[in-house]
Amino acid sequence: RRQHDDGFQRAFDHSRMQQPWDRQVCISYFLDLDWSIARDVQLVRKQEQELKALQKAASSPEFGSVLGRSADLRSELIVARDRVRRLHAAVQQFQVVNEYAELVSEADQLTTRLRDLRDEAAIDRDLIRQMEEMLLDEQPPDVGQLERMWRQVNVVLPAHIYNTYDSVHEFHNSVLRNRRLYLQRETELARERMESRRVESASLENRRSDLMRVLDSGGALEEYAALQAEVSGAQAQIKQMEERFELAQKIEGGKVRLDNRRSELAVRLIGDHNDRRERLDLAIARFEEFSSELYEERHGLLVVDTSRNGPTFDVKISGKESAGIHNMQILCFDFVVTTLLQERNIGPGFLVHDSHIFDGVDERQIASSLQLGARLAEEYGFQYIVTLNSDMVPDFPSGFDFGPFVNEVRLTDAIETGGLFGFQFD
Repeated sequence: RRQHDDGFQRAFDHSRMQQPWDRQVCISYFLDLDWSIARDVQLVRKQEQELKALQKAASSPEFGSVLGRSADLRSELIVARDRVRRLHAAVQQFQVVNEYAELVSEADQLTTRLRDLRDEAAIDRDLIRQMEEMLLDEQPPDVGQLERMWRQVNVVLPAHIYNTYDSVHEFHNSVLRNRRLYLQRETELARERMESRRVESASLENRRSDLMRVLDSGGALEEYAALQAEVSGAQAQIKQMEERFELAQKIEGGKVRLDNRRSELAVRLIGDHNDRRERLDLAIARFEEFSSELYEERHGLLVVDTSRNGPTFDVKISGKESAGIHNMQILCFDFVVTTLLQERNIGPGFLVHDSHIFDGVDERQIASSLQLGARLAEEYGFQYIVTLNSDMVPDFPSGFDFGPFVNEVRLTDAIETGGLFGFQFD
């Protein structure tokens, strides 16, 4: 304890900067309680602080839209993992095809040529249909109709006119034959072209099928690299989604888990205090014993309790509170801790009190404190060191010789190692 660090403000704190969890751990250890419970409570307290920060951040519209709900993230994560699985399988089955670009170009050219052949075949099919219709429509002229018309008007035509009609009729038949031959020839040529196209199309289709089988079996090296990059990107995305999912679950279920953890620790703390009741009773009884030795008419009380925030500690000495009584509470508690540690053989083997411990204390209580310290030091086997100015040494009752306990110190600066705290005096 240091005065300038407010080490004499509370019996359980050695400075004003000491954290509550540190006090709980230390005092639990001194009283031979399970100090790990206080440590675990602090871990829960720290997680609660982190959770509050996360909840505050998650409540903002920007962060909430990125984080999302854990249920939605779980579904998205399953879909993303399935996609990575399929991409990974595609990478494993991928075969790099040499001259991939050239094969793709050839396949495109074949596709274009096949489309042109289909268009040309459609034109020829339409042409054949038209020519067949024209062949059906081609009929010789009816020359006898003209002769019947002249007879009806009582006109008798000369013999040479009939010869002319026969010539005309033969001419028309010749034209009709030539026309039919032309249409038939054009139809045959169209059919020949269609057959030629069919043969060429079959050959091109076979070649394109071969190319497509090669292309379907693999791809270019660039595509393979791009596929691998896509797998890596998808895996990185899954990693981010897993972190978001874990964070969302931590936020959504964190408070419930931490509340349950606090309850578990509270039950564990109560059980520990019950299991170590004899040790607690010893500390409480010893504090009362030491307080009564200083103040016969007053009683001292050491209170050790449990809470969801860990163990709690308090000391009281009956009567009106004063600075002197407050310091005697600290002194009695220090004696309790020192004697308990000595009994467990884990203490430092000494206790030091500065004169600040006696500020505001009556001379009679100072004498009682020093007598109590001397008795306890002899009984429990530790060294009790007190720094006092000579004018603060009280008058002791008969039967107690204070002289043998005084350590006469001579200060000198006659030698280099002398002085006071390393300082030389002129």
